[in-house]
Amino acid sequence: MKTAMRAVAAVLLVLLGLAGVWLGWAQAQASRDYRDDPRSVRASVASDDASRGRIVTADGVVVAEDGPDGIRSYPRGAVYAHLVGYDAPSGRSGLELTRFSQMQSRDDGSITAWLRRLLGDDLDPPDVYLTVDDDLQRVAADALGDRTGAVVALDPSTGAVLAYLRATRPDLLTLRQAASQAGGG
Repeated sequence: MKTAMRAVAAVLLVLLGLAGVWLGWAQAQASRDYRDDPRSVRASVASDDASRGRIVTADGVVVAEDGPDGIRSYPRGAVYAHLVGYDAPSGRSGLELTRFSQMQSRDDGSITAWLRRLLGDDLDPPDVYLTVDDDLQRVAADALGDRTGAVVALDPSTGAVLAYLRATRPDLLTLRQAASQAGGG
C-alpha cells in the first residue's frame, strides 16, 4: 500500500511540476500580448508618461530629448525637423514615430521590470544613434538656403546616410484658401 501511495504521490508531483513549467512558459509567451493590449490601463499610462531616449547624431550632437518638464525638445530645430519628425498630442512623425517603441523606457511598472531593476539591469530609455554628421547636415542646410530641394550625402563604402535635408515651399493651395477665408481674394 505504501509503495502505491508513493508512486501516486511521485506522479502527482511530476504533473504539478510540469503544470508549473507550462504555465510559466505560457505566461512568458503571452506577456507581449498582455503588455500591448489596448485595453490595458497600465500600458496606456506607461506609454504616455514614460520618458524616452535621446536621438543623437554620429558625432554626438543631441537632436531630440526629453526636457526637465517631460516635454520633448529639439535643440537643433528645423535642420533636423524632416528627419527626426515631431511628437505632439496630435501624433508623431519621422523617427519619433518609427523608433518610438525602441526609445521608450523599459520600466513599464511591471513586476518583471521591478525584478530586473533589483538585479541591476539598466531599464532607462535607450538612445537612438544616427549616421548623420552634424557638420555635414549644417553645410547642407547652408547650401540649400531658402530654396526648395533636397540634399542627401551617402558614404559610398557603407551606404550610411551622412546628411539628409529636405526643404519645401509652402503649399500654394493652402495659402490661397487662407487668403480667400481672410477676404483677400
